[in-house]
Amino acid sequence: MKLTNGIEITAIPSLAEVTPEAKERLRKWIDALRSGKYTQGTGGLCLNNGSFCCLGVACDIVKDELNASWVKGTAEDTYSFKGITPEGVEFLNYALLPFRVQNLYRLPRQAGFQVRAEGGEEKIGSRKYRLTSLNDDLGATFKDIANIIEIAVNGGLNPTEIIEQDL
Repeated sequence: MKLTNGIEITAIPSLAEVTPEAKERLRKWIDALRSGKYTQGTGGLCLNNGSFCCLGVACDIVKDELNASWVKGTAEDTYSFKGITPEGVEFLNYALLPFRVQNLYRLPRQAGFQVRAEGGEEKIGSRKYRLTSLNDDLGATFKDIANIIEIAVNGGLNPTEIIEQDL
């Protein structure tokens, strides 16, 4: 699949085997990224200008489910996602998914998952990128990222090219 900016995504892992609950959350995330409700930003989950990175949108969707909230972050221009685990341990994240959010979506990493990308105007070669890098560094739009997540939910794209330890 090609991103809006011309970069080719050649491998996407499969998330087809996640639980039905996680699949439903992933579909809500896809819908939210496509909705136009969220303004895309870079450098943190949620920025004080009201924009979100793709992972911040994932957090915002499950905010009420986790009884979590956005609080002014330590970095001047960010908000942190704050909540308490069932064990009573506070979590506070501003750049990556909290483990609780990662587990709700059944994602392999706090940065989502990795894809293999190549080409484009930047001539990036063939490298692996996490969702955060696609959002912050490669200029993938929310719709591009939604398409990638949807492909993952539906079985991936050349998923054997993404070896398990890369996830």
